[in-house]
Amino acid sequence: MDEGIAAMQRAWTSGSQPGATYPQEPTSARVPLWIGGSSPAARRRAAAVGDGWVPLFLTPDDYAPALLALRQETEAAGRNPDDVEPAVVVFARVGPDDEAPAQGGQWLSDMYGLPPRAFERHLVAGESETCAEAFGRYVEAGARHIVVMVAAPGAVSHFGLLRSAFVARAGAIPVGVSG
Repeated sequence: MDEGIAAMQRAWTSGSQPGATYPQEPTSARVPLWIGGSSPAARRRAAAVGDGWVPLFLTPDDYAPALLALRQETEAAGRNPDDVEPAVVVFARVGPDDEAPAQGGQWLSDMYGLPPRAFERHLVAGESETCAEAFGRYVEAGARHIVVMVAAPGAVSHFGLLRSAFVARAGAIPVGVSG
């Protein structure tokens, strides 16, 4: 991964070179790199060369210390910690508070072939207001971007409900919502 990123960065700064691993035709400006993953290696890579960091499978309580570590690692790499945009991937299911967690867990289980319990800590599920509150905890922990992966069929309707609830709650937290 590190070698591939370095080769792409060379192509962006010098254009196509004979025999280049990643020839750039036509040449382009540098493309922002958002590094995904929750592992320490992914976080260190984001700190060293990333424009954004997108972990998944982190609870809001886990996210805050991981983000602090990212900022420290970014500074240690000689970069401004504010140069790496903090994001998070969150699985979500809108529905009744007493049904949505099980439904979302089963949907993810069917999708990924893992037992539903594997997603219990990592699924935001319930009424749209319940989900918006959970998203707010990620924002309060430092996330500037939330990538929502809907754990249900009919993702567009879920997004509409989530957006409405999040916008209604946004007055309480410093966040911009578009869409």
